[in-house]
Amino acid sequence: MSQNEFRDSIAKYAVFLGQRSTYRQKAELLLTLKHDLEIFGYPVKGIFDKVRFSKAINIHVGDVEHAKTLVIAHYDQPNRVFFSKGIYDPFSDTKHLYLQLLNENLVQLGVLAIALISLTLINSLGNVLLTILFLVLFSVGLLYTFIKFPKGIKNRYNFNKNNSALLAILEYAKSNPGKKNIAFVFTDNECLNHHGDVMLEKMLKDKLSRVHVIHLDSIGKGTYLQVAYREENEALADAALASYTGPLKPFKRLVASDLANQSSLRLYPKAISVSVGELLDDGFVVIGPQTPNDTDIDEAIIHDMAEWIEKLRNQ
Repeated sequence: MSQNEFRDSIAKYAVFLGQRSTYRQKAELLLTLKHDLEIFGYPVKGIFDKVRFSKAINIHVGDVEHAKTLVIAHYDQPNRVFFSKGIYDPFSDTKHLYLQLLNENLVQLGVLAIALISLTLINSLGNVLLTILFLVLFSVGLLYTFIKFPKGIKNRYNFNKNNSALLAILEYAKSNPGKKNIAFVFTDNECLNHHGDVMLEKMLKDKLSRVHVIHLDSIGKGTYLQVAYREENEALADAALASYTGPLKPFKRLVASDLANQSSLRLYPKAISVSVGELLDDGFVVIGPQTPNDTDIDEAIIHDMAEWIEKLRNQ
């Protein structure tokens, strides 16, 4: 992928197709990926599912049911995180529980604050009917915010968080057309309830125990390459790190069972999770995701990740 092609792809997927909260927006992404990937010999199809209040579209690339290696990446639009330092740890979202709860309910708290002020002014008028009408409208409006913003406000630009993996897969497909023992899945609703991962787990069932899963999360910017794993998959992490020869500084991370159980790793028996970021005093973090600063991807790292995926396929 040339530099101009890379920039065009960023503009297409991270900007013009960056909004992915509605069925229509997700369907537009599906059709675009179908156009861009099938010319390289990878069939693309959408898998739809609806459970109660959750609707999801997974995007399958290649022969998912018979692949020996599955590369999985979330593509849905993540939520904005306010009052943070702009750092993201793929396995410690609950490190600051009160801040997380505040971000998830910020809209509802804003509506509640406006309602209390308005109700005080209305009560001063002494009109009972007006007060009852306001309470009805407030209840409907509050219910709407829980449906529209179940986990908070969507972040506008997400170059690294959910588009870096997409670009690496596009780069891989162009450089390695028509490979048969590898497939890719873009999963939906990771930010809500991991609906897409649950869909895939139910679809493949017992086959997953024979499939090597590589989960990509924020791989477009940083200095360090993190390979995270559950205790039983340490050998997979060691093999993956041994095959990496790029410029990033690789290291492996054992994910505690309680954190793994809150992530996609819990659904895949043989899986590693790959991220690129920085090592700070508190450990590994990715700079920028879920904030307005997530507007940059390192082209060289995307090329590097695409080359590494081919090495992982051959393990």
